[in-house]
Amino acid sequence: NIIAYFDEHPDENSVSIAPNDGGGYCNCPDCLALSENAGSPDGTEENRSKLFWQFANRIAEGVAKKHPDKIIGTLAYSYSKSPYEGLKLHPNIMPFYVGTTASYRDPEAKAERLADIDQWSTTARQFGIYEWYFGAGYSIPVPYSRYLAESLRYAHEHGARALYSEVYPNWGLDGYKVWVFSKLLWNPERDVESLIDDFCTNYFAEAAEPMRKYIDLCEALGEQRVTTTDPATGKEQWYFFRNPEQFLRWPPERIAEADGYLDEARKLARSETTRAHVDYYADSFGLTSILARRYSAGALACESATDLNGLGDALSALGSIAGPELDHALYTGWVLRDAWQVTEPSEGLHAPVTKARSLLAGAITQEAYRQLRGRSDVTPEAFRAAVVGVATEALGGREPTAGEKQVLDRVLYSAGRVAMAHRTAKAPVIDGSLGDDCWLLDADGKAVTASSGFFVLRTGTPAQFTTEFRMLHDGKRLYVAARCDQVKPEGMPEYYVSSSGRDGRVWDDDSIEFLLNRPETTDRDDFFQAIINCEPTPNIFDMLHKDKAWNGDIEAAVLRIPGQGYKLEFSVPFADLGIDPAEDRFLKMNFVRNVVGSREYLEISNWFPTSAGNWELDSRGWLILQ
Repeated sequence: NIIAYFDEHPDENSVSIAPNDGGGYCNCPDCLALSENAGSPDGTEENRSKLFWQFANRIAEGVAKKHPDKIIGTLAYSYSKSPYEGLKLHPNIMPFYVGTTASYRDPEAKAERLADIDQWSTTARQFGIYEWYFGAGYSIPVPYSRYLAESLRYAHEHGARALYSEVYPNWGLDGYKVWVFSKLLWNPERDVESLIDDFCTNYFAEAAEPMRKYIDLCEALGEQRVTTTDPATGKEQWYFFRNPEQFLRWPPERIAEADGYLDEARKLARSETTRAHVDYYADSFGLTSILARRYSAGALACESATDLNGLGDALSALGSIAGPELDHALYTGWVLRDAWQVTEPSEGLHAPVTKARSLLAGAITQEAYRQLRGRSDVTPEAFRAAVVGVATEALGGREPTAGEKQVLDRVLYSAGRVAMAHRTAKAPVIDGSLGDDCWLLDADGKAVTASSGFFVLRTGTPAQFTTEFRMLHDGKRLYVAARCDQVKPEGMPEYYVSSSGRDGRVWDDDSIEFLLNRPETTDRDDFFQAIINCEPTPNIFDMLHKDKAWNGDIEAAVLRIPGQGYKLEFSVPFADLGIDPAEDRFLKMNFVRNVVGSREYLEISNWFPTSAGNWELDSRGWLILQ
């Protein structure tokens, strides 16, 4: 194909090939022989360098036979970021080294970047830099112009002769950094301080002095090394891309300092043009201020939310941000002027608030469970009544403020996520039709209840795509039926499927996920998960205790309804899960819906509001086995 392309387009000088973004490599024996640590738990040790660069060499060799002067551009990225020992790269290959100069904050990460550039400078005849300098993914100013200048000089001195950058700028927070970046690309030896002075003088005019102080503060915080520890891996985190911990870079006293500079600049702005320029930056930083306050309140609430004794403190923290003046969506709609002034905040930035509400719901429902677990006649309605009683008692008669009441209502709604698996005398036929009478009436002739009302992952806002499910059991198997409505935007596939076979990447498809564990478990790996896609004979991913090699005796079927969505049924034996329905009448569960457009998620939603990943044990509602 490449040879044919150059035959038809002789004036083109290059084509691009690139390694996979996000994994998905072939794991056949031949490919595994050229890979290291394939399938490592978090992917950090996986190395596909030999696999990819031998592949790239073979392409370059083949193309060079007919087009010896054409360049094969590619990325030194992800699992093939570094050249493997002994690599002899074809001279027509031009790798672009992918990374971020933000690594200069961290001595170890900086040393790794410089070592990689050193290696590519001696391995490749020509190479470039692919720089991440976001922008989108951050709702704070994140400039580090001095680091960038140093990084560009180093790359240029070591032979880099091209650069591509992902910026997706927040023009109103730190757009000046893109202007500085562009000047450094023409001459990386230029003085950064002089460039910033030039920008402030010409863009902010009579308000240049306080705006320069604002920029200096942004630069200082952008260079600062701020870290947290990932509880799952124990590793330090400092990049905070799409991560709420980014607001640790902007503590309240620094927010106040920045606001002071911006207020001063507004007072000094006399001309209409200067006022417009200053307002553009000041209004943009207003969104940072709102999101930072929400983060701080959510983080504070999380500290108290795991224990009923902390209910009042957690409600107080969350209630302080419940008003419309701290609603980021309202602020964006009313104050900001265009989409690139400040890009849409990442969903993950709302996670601390969602997590605090989930923790509160979990603490309340655990006490309700403790009170009810000895009874055999508990219904979802009785469980919800107990939840309200627990919350009322925990507040000790204190009357919540209006903001706290708003939060408490949401918490109690989440705590009321209780589903019933009705007892059935006859097992349904698993064909996806949901046509069996047992889905309507249980063994006692009572109506089988349906559960719905899903929330978008992380944000906790109501889902756009409707999902409804019902559950049955016969003492041997658990039966689940779901109705998944979806009408996607024009031009997108009505049903998106990219996985194949058992235990493939089914979560990348239009699919549902089901998670189940006992209430007492504290082991974060102690749960069952099944993911089932929308194929008529569905692809299934399942695991128990996070053992991906485990396969349960799951029966599943889907019935597609063009123009509406699809219906799904599946069942799994209790014995496979180590569950005794006579003893384990109360279980924790969540139901997840994945809707995919063209390779990207349109929406991930959860029956129980979920702050981060679906595996989190505190992201569970309740299942009662009748």
